[in-house]
Amino acid sequence: ETLVAYQEKAIELQEKLRKKRKKNEKESPFVVGCYVWLKPHKKVSKLSEKVRGPFKVVDVGPHYMVEIEDILTDSRFKVHTDRLFIVKGKHSIEELKETAASSQGEYIIEFIVDHRGETEEEIEFRGRWRGYDAEEDTWECLQTVDDSIALDDYLKDHPSLKSVVKEK
Repeated sequence: ETLVAYQEKAIELQEKLRKKRKKNEKESPFVVGCYVWLKPHKKVSKLSEKVRGPFKVVDVGPHYMVEIEDILTDSRFKVHTDRLFIVKGKHSIEELKETAASSQGEYIIEFIVDHRGETEEEIEFRGRWRGYDAEEDTWECLQTVDDSIALDDYLKDHPSLKSVVKEK
């Protein structure tokens, strides 16, 4: 009889504890598909980037852990939500990728000014790099500019190239 009373009391206490935890748990603002900035896990110098990203949330796990994906490399890793904050506003994936590339020190082709070559294997595009003058333009192979907005814009103005540059 005493054992049954202890068991009932233990169940009652467990239920109270579960309700208290649920009441204290905050609803996470991070949902699968949203984009986030990542704060460094330790203090950085004044000249360093204060945040990295943006990254895409691919999984929300227990204990305030979130799996995020680098939108440039598709690499994934888990971080605590204390290190994240949501990217505000509406942005296209292209804008987010440009932001990520510039924060990683990558160069971005702002627009294509010319092309040369007749076949997909030999065609090259003269690119103007964001933040650089015309003297810094370079000839790049198709693989370098293939996923760029600049190439899409250039092909709109040069429709005859669409037979050479196969769309994905």
